Amino acid sequence: MPQITKILTAATAVLATLSGTVAVAAEKSAAALQPAATENLLQVTLGLLAVLAAIVATAWVVRRFMHVPGAAHGALKIVGGLPLGARERIVLVQAGETQLLVGVAPGRVQTLHVLTQPVALNAEGAPNFAQRFTQAMQHPLLKRARRESAKPEGAP
Repeated sequence: MPQITKILTAATAVLATLSGTVAVAAEKSAAALQPAATENLLQVTLGLLAVLAAIVATAWVVRRFMHVPGAAHGALKIVGGLPLGARERIVLVQAGETQLLVGVAPGRVQTLHVLTQPVALNAEGAPNFAQRFTQAMQHPLLKRARRESAKPEGAP
């Protein structure tokens, strides 16, 4: 039995020495890893900021020096549009002095009407609301509806 005690004591001493060595090594590696981790984090952050700055600079250059489609730089100009459904629209396009009413749907663009008299535009480029409202109020169906609503209930 005394031999087993001596063996256990020796094993405990060896384990204590090894655990102390492992603990010291772990502390040294943790201390060595912290500056490396901070350095890596800083490098990743600076890289991300550089990429974001490049994206912003590219967007600025494109907007500054390139012509945006749909802008009034060429002979064609979109005067106005009206959505008809989820994916269908009517668009009024001006080509020189001619205005075209175009139907636009997925996979299809069709000329609906060529206007003989261009739509009058105000300074902002939109049709004058007062003129459009007056024209709408002069529509025959609206006049008839107003006359019918003005009649007394018992009148024929």
